[in-house]
Amino acid sequence: MYIVLNLLYSTYLKNIPIVDIFCIAFGFILRVFAGSFAIGVETSGLLFMFTLFLSLFLASSKRKAELMKYGSSARKSLSGQSVHTLEKFQGVLAGATIVSYALYSLTPSIVVKFGDKLIYSIIFVIFGIFRYIEQSDKSATYEDPTDNLYNDKVLAICIMMYIVYLAIIISNTILKK
Repeated sequence: MYIVLNLLYSTYLKNIPIVDIFCIAFGFILRVFAGSFAIGVETSGLLFMFTLFLSLFLASSKRKAELMKYGSSARKSLSGQSVHTLEKFQGVLAGATIVSYALYSLTPSIVVKFGDKLIYSIIFVIFGIFRYIEQSDKSATYEDPTDNLYNDKVLAICIMMYIVYLAIIISNTILKK
């Protein structure tokens, strides 16, 4: 399925506005399902939603940056698009990402496994998304989402704090057993 998606995307779908960002998101979703299958766990609907919204958010942010930097002639999928429209997509998808993460962190299976502390990590998620939007609006230099991560120290610190917080939650869970 992943190979078929990549072939279709590379030859045709990358040129269709909105469809191109959904193809990118679908690739991430396929990787999540493959990873879940590989470790023998079921992918929850909320994890699916979070992955979908986050990957759509990042893909629409990338397209906005490309449009700001190169204009609509940079790629066919940008023709007819506007920065304003892509900013609306960003706003909707940022909110959906935050809500789906919050709901996932309160899933009974997660709470049973890690306690109710994961919900507090939403602070890092919200801050990270807001910071990403703020930085991507300042300039079009971060057309690749990873560039923003590597070049923005505040965002990198936020992600590191999130990882440390998760490590504390996981280690406390292991120590209680």
